[in-house]
Amino acid sequence: MTTMSTCSGLGFWASLGIWLFGYLGISADAPSKKAYRNSVSTCKREARESKFFIRMIAKAVPELKEEARPLWQEAKELHLIFCALYRGGGE
Repeated sequence: MTTMSTCSGLGFWASLGIWLFGYLGISADAPSKKAYRNSVSTCKREARESKFFIRMIAKAVPELKEEARPLWQEAKELHLIFCALYRGGGE
């Protein structure tokens, strides 16, 4: 039986978080407001894509639907956070 944790478990989300905050350098110390908004925009897009792919996995493998639900909720919350950051402009 396939489980969602084999597809994307906590390791995936930890890696995503490290990539989003480390590699993109999202912080209040961004070189400019434009660079900050660009980084947050990329994070918004990645969170939205995560929601999409989790939904597709749940559709393709119906027995994973219940396991995918909390992962999708987490991706949704991240997307909402990044939307708020983007609208706020990092101020």
